[in-house]
Amino acid sequence: MTDHILEVNRLSCSIEGKSILRDVSFEVDQGNFISIIGPNGAGKSTLLRCLLKILPDGLCAVHINRKLLANWRQKELARFAGYVPQMHLLPPAFTVGEFVLMARFPYQKSFSGYSHNDRHVADSAMATCGITDIRHRHLSTLSGGERQAAYIAAAIAQEGKLLILDEPTVFLDQPHQRDIFSLLKMLHADGMTIIMVTHDINSAVLASDMVLALSNGSVAFFGPGEELFTDDVLEKIYSRKMLFVREEETGKQLVAPAGWGADGH
Repeated sequence: MTDHILEVNRLSCSIEGKSILRDVSFEVDQGNFISIIGPNGAGKSTLLRCLLKILPDGLCAVHINRKLLANWRQKELARFAGYVPQMHLLPPAFTVGEFVLMARFPYQKSFSGYSHNDRHVADSAMATCGITDIRHRHLSTLSGGERQAAYIAAAIAQEGKLLILDEPTVFLDQPHQRDIFSLLKMLHADGMTIIMVTHDINSAVLASDMVLALSNGSVAFFGPGEELFTDDVLEKIYSRKMLFVREEETGKQLVAPAGWGADGH
């Protein structure tokens, strides 16, 4: 029996008559960490929205846990897959603790309050993300890194087997980026399946089991990250020359656009 937690078979998506995704196919095994990369406009965020039934195009092209996406009820899907959207909207007017607890909505029955277990799960999620000490602060008062940790804690509180993140480190400085990637690697080590959109090619290679690269709405590459750096794959995806370097600690190849450093930029 397959252990695929996600199967995507020839997924295509159009928005307002414009084709965004074309015949996208890939599989994710239970416990994998998958990074999705590609240039702006490649369809990365659209793909995530299709996987979560936010857009309808994936209903008959996606299986989650061997069940056709069309047959998942939205609350049922929210109990299986946590979602961290892009951090570009104004934060909601709640404290961290309130926001994380609200993520227990898939388990709520009509007119029922939060149970002792709901509060325990929310507390545990905040502890995992290291934000227990800011639980009484409003989201609007947090730094970008703190707010992103709160969003991830809310997704964890959904107690799903799958965590889907859309550019979780965008707008963050290097120290906070490292904090978020360390948190994701810890969750992965504990058995969480992670699908993450990122523009950071190097972090994708270092953190992930597999990398999916989209270009013009189609799959340009799917495989181990190290194989991205062969046969000019990245140069074809991004339409520019790349400079490859060897990372001393891991021995893995990393990448920078060719010419970086030549003029001090």
